[in-house]
Amino acid sequence: MQLQKKSALFLGLIIALSACAENTSSVEDPKIDDGGVVVTSVYVRDIQPIFDANCATSGCHASSSATSGIKMSSYSEVMASVGTVLGKLVTANDVTNSSIVTVIEGTSSSVARMPFGRSALSSSDITKIKDWINDGAKN
Repeated sequence: MQLQKKSALFLGLIIALSACAENTSSVEDPKIDDGGVVVTSVYVRDIQPIFDANCATSGCHASSSATSGIKMSSYSEVMASVGTVLGKLVTANDVTNSSIVTVIEGTSSSVARMPFGRSALSSSDITKIKDWINDGAKN
């Protein structure tokens, strides 16, 4: 009987603690694409891989070798980055005032198209980044 009480108490404690756990899900509100399919944009799944492959590389915008004040190795770095020429890299809900859009589209008169010296990002990747910004640039 004593073992049953301890087991029940332990199980109750586990349930109570799990109910208090912080929801750390990074899933944003779903949206519908042109084909009527529900799409969930998640920074870690959709955006960071673009940055890792094209921007957050050694000698460019990796944490240890960031150039022009721009670090792109993590969500917090991207959101905190303010470039020395064009200003804030990402302004949530505001593609027009997010300098990353200007540089990846190659429309800046003062900064070369990025990624510098490499192929331009695909239109699909640029659209993902712009959609992410327009959707609030959530983590």
